[in-house]
Amino acid sequence: MAAETYTLLNVSKHQTLLDSEGNKTAVLIPMEDYEAITKLYALVLEQEAFREKFTNALTDAKQIADGKKKGQSLIDFLDEC
Repeated sequence: MAAETYTLLNVSKHQTLLDSEGNKTAVLIPMEDYEAITKLYALVLEQEAFREKFTNALTDAKQIADGKKKGQSLIDFLDEC
């Protein structure tokens, strides 16, 4: 996967909404920034899912190497797919 670069939140373009007491209640951002944030968030979730699967695979490999878990041959694994 090629790395993508995102320019997020051009501060001069955002708007802050205030309540009647002057407390910040929301931020409006340009749609382009919202879409970039959404894409970036999806990539973060995808990378986190991959990291979790990879960590689990390494844990399994260590348990197999330590004799705490029974390994599976590649042929048996592929037969399950």
